[in-house]
Amino acid sequence: MRVVAIWLPILIGLSLAKPTIKPGDALSITCIDRNIDTGEHKFDSDKNIIYRSFPKCQESNSPLSFQFLKDESVNCTFPLLDETFHLFQLYIHQDSPYTCRLQLSETETIPLVLNLRGDIQESHLDIDPTLSVLFFARSSESTQSSYQLEHGVDQTSSEETTTAVPSVEPASAVAFSLGFANKNRYIIGDYITLQFETRWYTGTSVPQYSSFRYTATTTLLYCAATMIGTFVVSAGIFYGMVFPRRLRQYGAGEFTKLD
Repeated sequence: MRVVAIWLPILIGLSLAKPTIKPGDALSITCIDRNIDTGEHKFDSDKNIIYRSFPKCQESNSPLSFQFLKDESVNCTFPLLDETFHLFQLYIHQDSPYTCRLQLSETETIPLVLNLRGDIQESHLDIDPTLSVLFFARSSESTQSSYQLEHGVDQTSSEETTTAVPSVEPASAVAFSLGFANKNRYIIGDYITLQFETRWYTGTSVPQYSSFRYTATTTLLYCAATMIGTFVVSAGIFYGMVFPRRLRQYGAGEFTKLD
């Protein structure tokens, strides 16, 4: 009974603890399975939406995944078979969203919609294969037993010592392509290489475009610096080129009058 009293709280703590995602862990992606004719979701026998793995990438010989808290460039090459090709038509025309999700655990996911950009032609698709993927992570506290934290457990007591541990976990994500001039032509059977540029951000604030922000003060300083620079350049041209030339011309005219 004494052994049970010691280990029971530990086992309970292990079973209730939330799985911790560590930096560098691979987060797999699954996407909604759709009907290629209508774009509607497919459902299983229990009326649950069916998700299936992202196409297998030639580069890794496994479905697409992203590493937690790691900014990286990920290429994924796969064939545009008939079904995939027609689904891409729906995604590009925005008849149906390319709805996926990041698998954090067996029961926990966060949504990720891949916003593909391109043009639909009668014989082919023009697709921008480069996607920017932005991940946002939030800070949280998870309560873990002292055993899990390797702080030891008082073997003479049945009381469990718990500690609040700060951690970071994925909160949301979005992926989009700009769709400007970087488009490639694809027909059924072609291989497409989607290029994902991932960036991770922590906190609730959206990062600014630049660390330098224009305010009234900076605008005034910019105008003053421009004015001073213009004055210096103008003075240099006048005293270095225009004034000596005029002086020589004036001096030559005076000598002519004296003669």
